[in-house]
Amino acid sequence: MRGDEATATVDEYLGNLADEQRDPLQALRTLLLRLIPGGTENISFQIPVFVYRGRELVGMSASRDHCSLHLMSPALAQELDGSLLTGKIAGATIHFTKAAPLDEQTVRLVVERRIAQREER
Repeated sequence: MRGDEATATVDEYLGNLADEQRDPLQALRTLLLRLIPGGTENISFQIPVFVYRGRELVGMSASRDHCSLHLMSPALAQELDGSLLTGKIAGATIHFTKAAPLDEQTVRLVVERRIAQREER
């Protein structure tokens, strides 16, 4: 199961996934909520989205072969392409798997850069 079903909560979204997707996304969720000051979460565009000061910051999702951290910033994806310690940039997302999860340094870098983008506006 990929989490394509319409869900109302992040817990429900994660509960619909197989362990291969649920485990790395749950770890990412925990890390994001720790790193985003005052961060909250909701479902938007049928995926879990993390919010900073009332504005969407990043999202996450599962697909058959990988999980994704949605940067919600094509400019940031271009900036980070080729420089990440973990994960692989594809479009405006970072793909990763249970066998090769995102490390805290990579997630921290994404959160810090996205917060800086939000603060600029």
